[in-house]
Amino acid sequence: MTNANGSMEMITPGGTIPIWWGAELKFSAVEAEINVSAQDPYKGSLQYYQRLSRRYGARDPRLSAGGQRKTPLVPIICVNLLRNGEGKSETILVEHFMKPVKYIRSTGRLHQTWIQLINYDGHATMKSRGEQQTVEGLWKLVKPPTIAIGFCEGDYFPSPLRLNEYKGPVVCSRDFDGDFCLISLQNGIISFNCADSLDRTK
Repeated sequence: MTNANGSMEMITPGGTIPIWWGAELKFSAVEAEINVSAQDPYKGSLQYYQRLSRRYGARDPRLSAGGQRKTPLVPIICVNLLRNGEGKSETILVEHFMKPVKYIRSTGRLHQTWIQLINYDGHATMKSRGEQQTVEGLWKLVKPPTIAIGFCEGDYFPSPLRLNEYKGPVVCSRDFDGDFCLISLQNGIISFNCADSLDRTK
């Protein structure tokens, strides 16, 4: 979001499940048959979360979400939009999605990162409750982490000031005149995950 005085944004990527798996389409089946690799299906999962933590963690304690002054934990919230109903082929992915998260927590190798997995079968909820209640139900789950993670926010100055007049780090670019003075940084990420990463994550 941008206005004449500044800018505010939050990055929320979408993608598939960070494990090794595949799907096979069969003409006789309504849904694709999903297979999880039998050999080390979680290879790279730790690196995946480490990369998210490095990329989306606010490293400047002056700009942490919520005005915190110490270096905070980096929240990584994975909103799992997989179909989790009885007999659904994606259920196996739901089970496997949780296992590496539990393992990574137990190792303590991401001690400055907090990983939370939220399961929300929006497809089934849409069928049973309709679009409005589906959206409201999802927002009820993601509102607390959205507030905790915060937004990247800054003030725009069309005429550059002296450095000692800014109250935070300054962002300059050749793409625009003037400067942005950062007020707060997004600390953490909400990632929307599903099997196909095309329709549900949008």
